[in-house]
Amino acid sequence: MQIEYCQFPDDILYDIENLVWIKVLNHDENTRNVDAIIGITPILTSLAGRIMRIRVKSVNNMITKGKSIGTLESNRFFGVIRAPANGRILEINDRIIANPKLTNDFPYTEGWIVKMRIQSMSENTNELKKIIDIEDTVRKMIKELNVRCFSITPDIDMIELGSECNAVLTKLDDLMASLDRGKVVHLVSDNPYSSTDIYLQTYMRWSDMAGYELMDMRKEGNIFHFVIRK
Repeated sequence: MQIEYCQFPDDILYDIENLVWIKVLNHDENTRNVDAIIGITPILTSLAGRIMRIRVKSVNNMITKGKSIGTLESNRFFGVIRAPANGRILEINDRIIANPKLTNDFPYTEGWIVKMRIQSMSENTNELKKIIDIEDTVRKMIKELNVRCFSITPDIDMIELGSECNAVLTKLDDLMASLDRGKVVHLVSDNPYSSTDIYLQTYMRWSDMAGYELMDMRKEGNIFHFVIRK
């Protein structure tokens, strides 16, 4: 399900209070325990911005529901990743330690945090919900927190309000030229034209001619958001 541009798969459970998700892998009929993958939601990755460091507790640590599995850091954010249930860490996703931005760009696949053995799943996970059951709550939370989800997380924000389009594109050209290939810019700009279509087409033509990839574009009132990858 997509809510305000943020993706929430239907086949996993969410601890929306702590902005984490859990995907059950298998059940142990003898012990009532389950193995599950834990990750964070796009709401948390959006609040953090580009994640620069993730630290996770070591394998075999027992974690109580609501307590810290680890932490994540960006240039503007420090936050705790909280366990959605009681359990023991079985495995850490080493790829996110080496490349934390995977958690920004692929929170449900390559960017998972840990695998845990959850104790008595049915008894300590009553607060976990499917997205269809909490859609209204999530939508309200996204709006209240001013969350913006994009298809890829920007490396740099460029805010140009009240400037002529040509002047903005000149600055954008200079910025893009200074960046390494693969870097992503989030441009926030307002519309000097009476026609929204003309404004959007101008940026589409510019990105095509410059050889850059226009990943996202979005209008909020008279403000436009463009996400461009070099």
